[in-house]
Amino acid sequence: MELGGLSSSGTVTRAGATSVSFPDGVQRGDVSLTNGSLVDVTSVNGGTIAINGANFDMSQSTLQAGLTSGTSIPDAVAGNITINARGNTNLIDKSLIANDLLTSAIGNGGNIQLTTSALTITGGSRIQTVTNSNGASGDIEINANGAIDISGFTEDGLFSGILTRSAADTSGFGGNITINNAQGSLNLANRGFIGTVTRTSSNGGAIALNLNNLVLESGGQIVTATTNIGNAGDITINASESVTISGESRDFVPNPFLDLDTFDLNPLEFINDPNPNVAESGPLGIPYVSIERTPEQIINGTTVLGTAEN
Repeated sequence: MELGGLSSSGTVTRAGATSVSFPDGVQRGDVSLTNGSLVDVTSVNGGTIAINGANFDMSQSTLQAGLTSGTSIPDAVAGNITINARGNTNLIDKSLIANDLLTSAIGNGGNIQLTTSALTITGGSRIQTVTNSNGASGDIEINANGAIDISGFTEDGLFSGILTRSAADTSGFGGNITINNAQGSLNLANRGFIGTVTRTSSNGGAIALNLNNLVLESGGQIVTATTNIGNAGDITINASESVTISGESRDFVPNPFLDLDTFDLNPLEFINDPNPNVAESGPLGIPYVSIERTPEQIINGTTVLGTAEN
C-alpha cells in the first residue's frame, strides 16, 4: 500500500509490482488521514505501507502493519512502514502507527522508518512495534532536522509516545528505538514518553538518541523496563548542545514496578455530600488519595491508587 501525491504536474511511475516512483524536482502534495481513517495491511505474511508527501497529518486514524495468526511462509517477516515527509508530520487525537505481531503469529515484526522535518505526537497518539508472539518486534527509526515534540494524554489515560514492547509471556525480543536529529531538539513534556518494555525472558530493546538538544519537563520520560528475567535495554543519549530536565509530575511513583492494585475508576459513583469527618481531619485538611502511574501502567493505560496523604 502506497500513498502520496504531487502538487504540480509530473509523472508517477510504477516501480515493481507493489510500489511507485515519484519524480525528483516536483513538489509533493500533502497526505492526510482523518476521521477514523484506517490503512491496514496485516496478514499471515504481512504487507508494506509507504507514505510519500510534503506534510503528513493524522487525526483519530491508524496505519497498521504486521502479522496475524495462521499458516505463514517459513521465516516470514512483516512488511515495513516507511514514511517520507519533506515537510512536517503531525499525529494527534489518538492516532496510531503500528507494526505488531498478533498472538500466535509466525515470524518477526517489520520496522517503522519515519523521515521528516519536524514531528509532533500528542493527544494519546503513538508510534509502536509490539510482539505478542514468539517472533521479535521490529525497530523504530526516526530521522528529523527540526523539533520533535511528544506530549499530552487522553482523559482515559492513554499517553503520547514511541514504544517497542515484548508483551506476552513467550514473546521474542523487543525492538530498538533510534532517533537522529542532529540539527534539532527532542522535547518530552506533560507525560509524553519514549519507552522499550519486556514482560518476558527475552531482552527489551535499546534507545539511542542523537540530538542537538534534549528537554524533559513536567513528567516527560525516557524509559527501558523489564518485569521478567529478560534484560531491559540500554539508553544512549548523544546531545551536542544541551540536556534539560525540569518540572515535576505527581503521577509517577519512585519505584516503577511497585505491586499496587489497579482499579477501574469509571464506574465509581460521584458523591457531592459533605464529608462527615471534616471536623476530625485537622488543620491540614482531609487526607486524600493520589492517582499515580508507573511506566508500565502508562503504556497499558491502567490507573492505580497511591497511598493516602495528609
